[in-house]
Amino acid sequence: APGGPPALGLPSSTQMMCLAELIGERFEVRLDRTLGTGGFGTVFFALDRSASQTLSVAAKRGSAAELRAEARMLEQVAGHPSVIGLIAFEEVPGGTAFLFLEICSGGELFERVTDGGPMQERVARSFAESIAEALRHCLSRGVVHRDVKLENVMIVGEDHRSIKLIDFGFACEVPLTPDGGVAPALRYDGVGTPTYMAPELWSASSGYLAPPVDCWAYGVLVFTLLSGFPPFEAASTAGRYAGNWRWSRFVQGVAGGASACDALYGMYNRPCPFSPRARQYCDGLLAIDADGRATLAQCLHHPWLTSQPAAGLTSQPAAGLTPPPEQSSGESSDDLVYRTASAELRRPPSATTASPVEAAVEAAEDEEVLYRTASAEGGRGGGGGRLAAPAPPDGALRLVRQNGVVLGAAAL
Repeated sequence: APGGPPALGLPSSTQMMCLAELIGERFEVRLDRTLGTGGFGTVFFALDRSASQTLSVAAKRGSAAELRAEARMLEQVAGHPSVIGLIAFEEVPGGTAFLFLEICSGGELFERVTDGGPMQERVARSFAESIAEALRHCLSRGVVHRDVKLENVMIVGEDHRSIKLIDFGFACEVPLTPDGGVAPALRYDGVGTPTYMAPELWSASSGYLAPPVDCWAYGVLVFTLLSGFPPFEAASTAGRYAGNWRWSRFVQGVAGGASACDALYGMYNRPCPFSPRARQYCDGLLAIDADGRATLAQCLHHPWLTSQPAAGLTSQPAAGLTPPPEQSSGESSDDLVYRTASAELRRPPSATTASPVEAAVEAAEDEEVLYRTASAEGGRGGGGGRLAAPAPPDGALRLVRQNGVVLGAAAL
């Protein structure tokens, strides 16, 4: 009513104009709808009005110089279904710019783990394969991401297994050989997110090769998907991480002959609950020595993803498991018996090579035994053998959101 109090909860037309910004006469950025924040800027909901039908997009606002460099990386890796697509780069007055990107409505992979806990292997495997394929594509275009983490993997809408790798703010170029391989070239800048940063990044001034850095971070990510907890705060005991006992214990355990997964679970007096193939997969990626770390090509041919025999990733027998007996003719190591205190994981010997379908079924059966055993022994769930990944052990690190850092005196 005239002269009465203003209506509550409804913004005026002037306020609405302030909440939206028109960029390049094409994009309407809704400054009242924040989709996310990070070290390289804030992401807003936006509308692309250039098409016959208005499209929803993501608008990342930040430093023009930083976003211009990220746009160049995104242009270089464009065209892969699991890599976020760049729509446009627009500079605005004041040294600021916007990156307009595909929008992903399914949330972060980080939220899937914090909300749902550790994943069954068949679920984690789907994500792991898509991420490895995205990283391998980037590397084939001469780009290393250098900030692989759960927060930088977005789930695409209704397809809860489809993902997009995002945030190329720390990405760098690597030289390629004429045959498409990666030429060795040292880098000296330590960047990334502490929990996911490879050991060599903490002494980056000595020089490191970029591709193995992504493999380490990817290994931390896959381990976290399966376990529900990050392995350590950082792969360092320098500066602010001087009291990082988990990393010290990990290094000691591996030096003493334990595999990576066994060393990580051994800190909590628990056997690693992963299937032998998943354990081997993570062990290869979490090799402290970058020269011995599994490559993305090896990952994509590993039997945990393909259910086919493959060489390249090695693993020690898991803690609490009796090493397999000597092989007899016609048997592979996967056909033999692994014994635990609670159950036997047995795959029948066969004189012939299993088909891909048979191998996949056998691998799934092994995983089901693992999860039923963990459930019956007090893991998550219980209740008549319902399949559920075991809960993180008492004392394990809690998964928390982290921004990337550039290492220096302040970062350490």
